[in-house]
Amino acid sequence: MGRVNAMYPDKWIGRGGPIAWPPRSPDLTSLDFYLWRHLKRMVYATPVNTRQELWQRIQEVCREVGNTPRIIREKCLYPPSNKSYNLARSEDDPSMGQSHQIRLILGEEKVRQGGCFVECGALDGETRSNTLVFEKRFGWKGILIEGDPKNVELVKKKHRKAWTVDACLSTKPYPNTVMFHQQFNIGKISKKQPGHRVAGHVEVLCLPFYSILLAVNTTTIDYFSLDVEGVELDVLKTIPWDRVDIKTLSVEFIHGPEGKSALKTYMQERGYSVYSEVTHPGKLANDFIFVKNDLMPVTEVTLT
Repeated sequence: MGRVNAMYPDKWIGRGGPIAWPPRSPDLTSLDFYLWRHLKRMVYATPVNTRQELWQRIQEVCREVGNTPRIIREKCLYPPSNKSYNLARSEDDPSMGQSHQIRLILGEEKVRQGGCFVECGALDGETRSNTLVFEKRFGWKGILIEGDPKNVELVKKKHRKAWTVDACLSTKPYPNTVMFHQQFNIGKISKKQPGHRVAGHVEVLCLPFYSILLAVNTTTIDYFSLDVEGVELDVLKTIPWDRVDIKTLSVEFIHGPEGKSALKTYMQERGYSVYSEVTHPGKLANDFIFVKNDLMPVTEVTLT
């Protein structure tokens, strides 16, 4: 300690040092990023009048937080609509080609038997949706995930028959909050720190993919559409692949800083092959189509 005192007089923290160790560590942890703020918001959702009431409230909230899937279901999910569709166009497949490739992989018979999808980057629930055709024409169940609160309201107005998640997909294996840059179809997670007012940005909750699946009580996904403007690989790395069964995916590759090869290699290491690439001259699609190795078609398939 003598050397530390000599080099950093009155400028270090520790036991027996000039500055006592604070009750809250200066090191940032996952608890700092999400849990403490979330607990405080829940504890003070209604006024607390006494110290005893505060203590009871803290205990109740801590027990409640332990049931994460139920909290997600109650606080962040909107159930499938029972109203008639409210779509701007009559077409039921506005996808840029991704859905067609998935149908080729699975085969028409399997598609007609029903399935389950997840679409992250749901936008307004209709524009270039990769999952609308599976839901509307074939009766699939599914989950629509959208990080921009403005877009979530648009999704709800479409009356989709799928769960709608008002949150981003987390790039960490735990919930956290981020600043989201709102730009309709090119909105994305910002590098700006939460807790500050920034024009065109909003603070949003991010949830792990696996936690969302548990909240709707499913771990088998026939088709996962992932378009999150550059953090696709980070999201994929949070998935516990040994606990889920994802048969096919379309994953945008154009914005990821790691490049196409890193995304392709990661998925190959998880037991997936590239079935095809879907591109569009107007850059409206730049996706890999991945399929589990044991589901890769051995013969060419045509759709009726």
